[in-house]
Amino acid sequence: MSNWNGSNWIRRERRYALYLRDGHRCLWCGGTRSLTLDHLFPRQGGRGDNRNENLVTSCLSCNSSRRHLRLSRWLRRLRDQAVDVHAIVVELRRRRRTLVDLEAGRALLTDTHARAQSRACATTFRHTILPELEAPCPF
Repeated sequence: MSNWNGSNWIRRERRYALYLRDGHRCLWCGGTRSLTLDHLFPRQGGRGDNRNENLVTSCLSCNSSRRHLRLSRWLRRLRDQAVDVHAIVVELRRRRRTLVDLEAGRALLTDTHARAQSRACATTFRHTILPELEAPCPF
């Protein structure tokens, strides 16, 4: 198996299928921009549990904020920020029972509009978010 990193650690068809399963929304804040995949139970020792049930759609901001926090600790942090954690838990239970439709992910790949949106998101990330991440920390 190759050493994948960044967005290449998972096949595009599967990534799109997971986004589709999750309604193209961040589980934690409901955002629809700069989507990534978050492990419910973070990787340990460099190896991750990449089963569909362990992956949820997350915006880059929430995924970066969570980092390697345990799910229970992350939910407490969200609750402290007045987020409706009960709704998230209900949604998590529902999603864990939902099968990912890989055919829908493959169909999304052939949709020229969806591919154009994906390229636009990547361009936005490269030109706006990435330079901020690479900038020296002011603290």
